[in-house]
Amino acid sequence: MSNFKSPKCSYCKKPVADQNLIVNAHSYGLSDKTKVCSEECKVQFQAFLDYTNKYKFLFLGGILISSIICFFHISGVLLLGIIIAIFPFVTPHTIEILGVKKSKVLGRVIGIGISAIVTMSWGDLL
Repeated sequence: MSNFKSPKCSYCKKPVADQNLIVNAHSYGLSDKTKVCSEECKVQFQAFLDYTNKYKFLFLGGILISSIICFFHISGVLLLGIIIAIFPFVTPHTIEILGVKKSKVLGRVIGIGISAIVTMSWGDLL
């Protein structure tokens, strides 16, 4: 019995059967040869990479603006939560652990959670 584990899909985390399905995810900080399990996962992973490349500066600008607003008013934290929910850009390490599919959900849940906490606490924070 060997200790070899078959590679997992970087999008959905299912076992990879076809070793030839590869996505170049270097732009996101992942391996140049990121493996996926199916053509559908390859298309979805590439769509995620295209989305991050298209909106990364809007995301960073939103984070910067919301951080500046936080110095003056609590609404900056609400804006931060909304931005994270709209752009669920997680770390490459999170994608390695959970896969893109679950990582996007986690990012959105965190963003919505931040917004919900601020909204529920709004009266107490003013």
